[in-house]
Amino acid sequence: MGKLLSIKDLDVVFNTFDGISRVLRGINLEINESEALGLVGETGSGKSVLSQSIMRLLPVSGEIVSGSITFKGENLLGLSEKRMERLRGSGISMILQSPMTSLNPLFKVKDQMTEVIMTHSSIGKKEALKKAEELLKIVRVPEARSVLERYPFELSGGMAQRVMIAMAVSSNPALIIADEPTTALDVTVEKQIIKLMREIMEKSNSSLIWISHDLDVVKQVCERIAVMYGGTIVEIGDAKELLSNPLHPYTKALIEARPSSIKRGKPLKSIDGFVPNMLKVPEGCIFESRCADCSERCCKGLPPELIKLDNGRMVACNKFSDTKTV
Repeated sequence: MGKLLSIKDLDVVFNTFDGISRVLRGINLEINESEALGLVGETGSGKSVLSQSIMRLLPVSGEIVSGSITFKGENLLGLSEKRMERLRGSGISMILQSPMTSLNPLFKVKDQMTEVIMTHSSIGKKEALKKAEELLKIVRVPEARSVLERYPFELSGGMAQRVMIAMAVSSNPALIIADEPTTALDVTVEKQIIKLMREIMEKSNSSLIWISHDLDVVKQVCERIAVMYGGTIVEIGDAKELLSNPLHPYTKALIEARPSSIKRGKPLKSIDGFVPNMLKVPEGCIFESRCADCSERCCKGLPPELIKLDNGRMVACNKFSDTKTV
């Protein structure tokens, strides 16, 4: 299995009225071909900013100041905007959290779908309409022809998300980025969408980055998980292994804080403290102020590097700095 996407030493800043916010720092991450990778962490950890960086769709205030993002051997940061526009949708597609705000309320579903299909292919409108109907059937939309004639506000949340998925896979992209795609959906629809995404991946051999704060959802979708905190990646590993045996104190705290049926009726555990202000990034480990297992060296000097252990796991914690492998 070859490498599809490789991110190295990525730093992203936001220029704000209060100063420069260092929202991503030293991100190193690889996604393999036909792999589903979960990206988890609290709100504000930098997950969505990382996805925007890959797509080169950062807001005006955002800037990639260093690093590289290599997709199929090409550094995306060196591509022209015209080349990048062609790559979006055909090579890398994105499914956003809220389909109702992603779909244009002024245009029918058929108009929006055919535009996407025609942008990334040489077929005409009649053929594009036929393909749009086929795609809706693939994503299990009942009465596909009727749905094509509707406006987005006439669809349920689950139906609108299926339309977004159909548009995202219309050009058989090698990589799909799904940013909290089931957050606004009820549990039943969420399970259907998760099952659907797994089926699409298996049929198309696409890779998937599934961004979420819900560890239970990620476990159902992904083989591997990367944990983000404060604009950095603190742990990477096999999904089942990482969730059953977390190594980084933040990963442990995140798992302990998740709700479950076993804890029903009991108070939920929380992580004390707050995510540090990225305008003034503290010295040492970014999690030090909230960590129950920190030492004196955690609050001074450079932050711990993301190191690879003998078992293949990767962790950024001073407790493992002496076990670094070459």
